[in-house]
Amino acid sequence: MTAAFNRGYCTFASVYTACTPPAVVADERYRAEGATLASEITARFGN
Repeated sequence: MTAAFNRGYCTFASVYTACTPPAVVADERYRAEGATLASEITARFGN
């Protein structure tokens, strides 16, 4: 899971090199998706 996160982070950083409005929107979407995944993983596999 850590390696997948790091790959995604590097890809994101290479695409969005400046804090533009589209980068902010993408960041908000990724954060929301991450929060959902964290909740689902915890609910499914326990804490």
